[in-house]
Amino acid sequence: MGDITRLLALSCEGDARAENALYALVYGELRTLARHHLRRECTVTQLDAAGLVSEAYLRLAGREGLAFENRASFFAYASRVMRNVVLDQVRERHADKRGGRVDITLTTSIEDSALQGPDLIAVDQALKALARVDARGHDVFEMHFFAGMAVDDICSAKALSPATVKRDLRKARAFLFHELAGTAG
Repeated sequence: MGDITRLLALSCEGDARAENALYALVYGELRTLARHHLRRECTVTQLDAAGLVSEAYLRLAGREGLAFENRASFFAYASRVMRNVVLDQVRERHADKRGGRVDITLTTSIEDSALQGPDLIAVDQALKALARVDARGHDVFEMHFFAGMAVDDICSAKALSPATVKRDLRKARAFLFHELAGTAG
């Protein structure tokens, strides 16, 4: 068992020292993850990487009863929290500027080039629709796209074969493309 997994287990049991040690240990990786999010959504938020990590940490620390199986599940959840922080900022800006449109890019590689340009709220609605019809595909897509996890890491975290992960990613991309194409224009 790695240090992060051990500290996660102790932190989930309520050990405040373990929680502080965990945060210190993963801070650098969380900043990298935050930069990954902000690179995609730099025009929609006023946060920098440190601010996004801090906001995400406050939300993570405020949750009771969270339990993480391993390091990968923790970072996948932290990535989801960061995405929600950014999404909340977008909603707040939309409340201030009714009718405004914020463009983002949904690409992780050339093969994803068809998923460019939708606004973040439409992306969130499409992801929620995906979760309703294919929960595993939603989770795999989130881990890959938002947490930046490689196929092998997702395989380990979800106990799936590489072929299954790749198939889930293809299905999720196709579903999201279809959903987002309906919101364009």
